[in-house]
Order: sequence, then C-alpha cells, then structure tokens
Amino acid sequence: MRANSIKPGEKLKPKELSHKAEISRNASRAAATNLKLLTFIPTESEIDQLIAGCSRRLAAFLMLLKETGARAGEIWHLRWEDIEPAIRTVRITREKGSEPRVFPYKPKINADA
Repeated sequence: MRANSIKPGEKLKPKELSHKAEISRNASRAAATNLKLLTFIPTESEIDQLIAGCSRRLAAFLMLLKETGARAGEIWHLRWEDIEPAIRTVRITREKGSEPRVFPYKPKINADA
C-alpha cells in the first residue's frame, strides 16, 4: 500500500482507505504535539473595552455572554419571556443536552438593552 495522499479520481479498497486515514490521523497528532499554542486570555477590562466599542445590540449580547458564561447559541435564542428585568435574571434554555439554568445579571445590561 502507498503511504502518500489520495489522488483525485483514485479508487481504493476499504483496507487501503482505513490505512490512509490512520496515516493522516497519526500525522495530525504528531503535528499537534510539536506545536506550542500561545493562549490569549483577555482581562476583564479588555473585554469591557471591546463591549464598549460595539453597537447596543451586540454589546447586550456580549455582556450576557460575559455575565452568564452561557453558549452563544443559548443567548442568541433567548425570548422575552426568558428575561425577568424586575429581579434581573435570565433563564437559559437547553442546548447540547444541558438543563435549563437561571443566571443573575448586572443592572447595566438592563439599562443598555
């Protein structure tokens, strides 16, 4: 069996496909272990500066992400009945099999939204 890449239009037997996929996976793992990733974690003030430079709608979205730690899809699919401004809570509904959760939020989100 050849260890090089699959050429367009090339027909392979299932055993050859499996072997080539294994070679590809091993090459990916080797590359990942040799690569040092630099992690950038912004400070809270940097996040606040980013939010301050956004439109009101995007700023409200980003503030909810920051305050609740919810997934973007969970915040994006919020409905008005999920928000309780009187007690400043947001009910996040299921995504990826998680249970519904209730989060408090800061008054600033109320004023900006």
